[in-house]
Amino acid sequence: MPPALRDYCESFDHDIHNCPYTDYVDAKCLSLKKIINKVTDKMIETMKEKIAKYSHRFDQSKEHSN
Repeated sequence: MPPALRDYCESFDHDIHNCPYTDYVDAKCLSLKKIINKVTDKMIETMKEKIAKYSHRFDQSKEHSN
């Protein structure tokens, strides 16, 4: 939560449980988390594909070096 909203939501004269910004910020954080997870999963899949594609080159290099 941005500091200004957090300060507002946690101020002594404000009830954090009724803060209108808490739900909004929580929803935005959840949305961002889902996006980050999706991008991370895609990166991992791409890396796995590249490793599988080029792994035979590493095997050939090891054979030639022995």
